[in-house]
Amino acid sequence: MGRKALTLGAVAVVATPLLLGVADELRMLAEGSGSATGAVDTGYGVASAVAMLERVGANRGLFDTAAWIAFAAALVAIPALVLAWRLAVGRSPRWAWAGAVLAVGGVIGQVAHLQGYFGVAQVASGQPDLTAAATFWQELSGTPLAAAMFAPYLVGMALAAPVQAVALRRARVLPTWAMVLVIVATALMAVVGSSTWSSAAYALLAAAGFWPAARAALRGRGPEGALVGPVVPAPARA
Repeated sequence: MGRKALTLGAVAVVATPLLLGVADELRMLAEGSGSATGAVDTGYGVASAVAMLERVGANRGLFDTAAWIAFAAALVAIPALVLAWRLAVGRSPRWAWAGAVLAVGGVIGQVAHLQGYFGVAQVASGQPDLTAAATFWQELSGTPLAAAMFAPYLVGMALAAPVQAVALRRARVLPTWAMVLVIVATALMAVVGSSTWSSAAYALLAAAGFWPAARAALRGRGPEGALVGPVVPAPARA
C-alpha cells in the first residue's frame, strides 16, 4: 500500500465508528426516540410508525443530515476494512479474511439499510396520508426479501469489528486492551441498542480500540515491517 492509501485507511478506521455514532445520535434527535437511560422505542405498530414519521417530517433537515453521515460511514468503512485486512493478513490470515468478508457484507447491508430505513422514511414522511404510508412501510419491512437484505447489515455490525479486532490482536497490531474495547463497544450496541448514551459510548470505545491500528498505518509499519509495497506473508497463526 502507498503512503496515501495508508493515511486514508488510518483516518477511516477511526472515523467509521465515530460517523456511525454521530449519525445515530442525530437520527434519534430527529425522531425524538433517544433517551439518556434507555434504548430506542421498539414499538412496531402503525401508530408508533405514524408518530415517528410526523417527527421526521418536522425535523427533516436533521434527519437528512443523519442519513448523509450514515452514508459517509458506509463509504469510509471500505478503506477501513482494507487497512484492517492489510495489517492482519500476514500473521493471522484466516481471521483477517473473515473480518474482511464480514465487513464487506456490513457495507452492503448498510447501503440497503440506508435505503430501506432512511430513504423510505424520507419519502413516507412527506405523504399526505401518514397512516397509509406507515402501513405500507410496515408491510414492506415484513417481507422475506427485506429481511434478507437487512441481514448483512445486522451480521456485519455484530461480528465484523470484533473479528477484525481479534485478527489485529493476533497480528500484534492491537494490544489486548484495544481489542477488548472494540468487542465491548460492539456488544454494548447488540445488547442495549441505540440510545443517547450507548451510541456515544460505542463510537468512542470503538474509535479508541482501533486507534493503535491507525497509528501503525500512519507510521507506515506493520507487524512484519514496512507496509508500503506488496503483502509479504509471514508464518501464519490461523
